Amino acid sequence: MTAEKTKTFPELRRPPIVEVVCGVTFDSVPGLDALMLGIYWDLRKDDFPKRQLHPALSDELGFAIGAMPMRAFIISADDQFILQLQHDRFFMNWRSAGKGYPRFSERHGPGGLLSLMEKELKRFQDFVRERCGQGIVPKRVELNKIDLLERGHHWDTVEDLAKLLPVTGVFQEVQRTDTRDVNLRFVDRGPDGVVFMHIATLTDGENPKAIRIDSRFVTDPTPTVRAAFERGNEILNDAFFKLIPGAKQRFGAKGEP
Repeated sequence: MTAEKTKTFPELRRPPIVEVVCGVTFDSVPGLDALMLGIYWDLRKDDFPKRQLHPALSDELGFAIGAMPMRAFIISADDQFILQLQHDRFFMNWRSAGKGYPRFSERHGPGGLLSLMEKELKRFQDFVRERCGQGIVPKRVELNKIDLLERGHHWDTVEDLAKLLPVTGVFQEVQRTDTRDVNLRFVDRGPDGVVFMHIATLTDGENPKAIRIDSRFVTDPTPTVRAAFERGNEILNDAFFKLIPGAKQRFGAKGEP
């Protein structure tokens, strides 16, 4: 799946996006353990006063021998931003927490998530270089976007849902009830990276109450980390507007009545 390089996308007034995750994977830094991550949190707790510890993510299968690596979550006071930090990963999450999407890039003005992620990554890189004596060299970039289409807000009936998100109506000709449970997975391996998509129903009993669209792009950080994220953002935006052809009408384009 490759987005057209000249294509532009409208900035929506009410986008259904609820979370964005910007991730960078790098070679393991042995000294970057839970204690060292605690020191980093102590330095940043004015910006991220909340903290949690979770088992580290891993690309390896099987059980680890010895102490289990940990992943630190440091969280902003308003719960909008989370830094996930471990010995071989840096992730920055934005979550809506009842607030509007701050944009990804600077195409519609300054202050996008990409620039914020770059600043946070550099601060973490500087800390690791100073305290662990090892630089962080990005090996993989991941961009994850999560949209939530809520019943009663974005759509009403399953027929209306099929108009909003046509892929959910593929089997409507053979459907015998008013309920609809969707669980679709899609993987597209292209020369510029891999796209993973998961479209699934969230239910209240037997009735669908929302549809979650989970889109992820994974690629090498070439030619730069920023360029890789920009490429991923373009590709995922292209997928969103193709999945929801009436997005401008449903969610409103800024600058239009």
